Amino acid sequence: MLSNIKVIFENHDFLIISKPSGLLVHSAPNSKEETLVDWLTEKYPEIKTVGDLSTDSEQTDQLRPGIVHRLDKETSGIMIIAKTQSAFEILKNKFKNREVKKTYRALVLGKMAQTHGEISLPIAKAKKSTKRTTRVRLGQKNSEALTDWKLLMTFKDSQNNCLSLLEITPKTGRTHQIRVHLAAIGHPVCGDYLYGRKTTKSFREKLPRTFLHAKSLEFYWDKSFYSFESPLPRDLEEFLETLAGKR
Repeated sequence: MLSNIKVIFENHDFLIISKPSGLLVHSAPNSKEETLVDWLTEKYPEIKTVGDLSTDSEQTDQLRPGIVHRLDKETSGIMIIAKTQSAFEILKNKFKNREVKKTYRALVLGKMAQTHGEISLPIAKAKKSTKRTTRVRLGQKNSEALTDWKLLMTFKDSQNNCLSLLEITPKTGRTHQIRVHLAAIGHPVCGDYLYGRKTTKSFREKLPRTFLHAKSLEFYWDKSFYSFESPLPRDLEEFLETLAGKR
C-alpha cells in the first residue's frame, strides 16, 4: 500500500502527494495497519517534529508529522504535507481561512434536481458513535459546514439505478463533511458503508470502496499560484465504464 503513494511535487516547504484508497492517514486506536505517517517518517524523518505542540504524551504530533488536513481511509487523492514548522503554521491558517480550494469527484445515488447547489448544514458528532450528523440537538456542539456541488454526468447501472457524478467543493473541513452532507440531502456516495442506505452499500459488491476522490488543490504561496491534480484512479474509471452515461 505504501508503495502506491505518489509524489506529485515537493519543495523546501511542502510535499504534494496522491494517497491511494485503503490507506489510513494516521493510526487509529488499537490498529496495526500501515499509515501515511509511517511512510512520511521513513522517507522524510526531518519532519517528525513538525506540527502543533502538544503536552499529551500519548497524542504527540510526532505521530502526525506535517499533517494539516486529512482524507478518509477509503478516499483517494491529493494531499499537502508541511515539511517545516513555519510552512505548517502558514498552511494551517490557509485552510482555516478558506484560502485553499479543494475539489473532489463523487458518484452519488439518484438524479440531482438541479445542475448545481450549495449544502449549508451544521455538523456534529453523533450521540452514540463516531459518525457525524446534521441533526441538531440541544446542548451539543454544531459546527458550520458548507459544501458546493456541480453535476457533471448522470448514469444508469444494470439495475436501472440513476447515479450522478458530481464535482464537490467543500468550503469548510469538517470530519466526513462531504459524505454527511450528500447523505443528508438524499444522495449518499456510492459504496459508503457508514452513511449510505442499503442500496448505496450494495455497490460494494462491484466497487469495494467509497466513490470519493480528492481531485485537486489550489492555493497561493509566496505570491505564486499553485494548482495540483490527481487523476481519477483506475478502479473508479473502470466502474464508470460499466455504467450507461449521458451529460
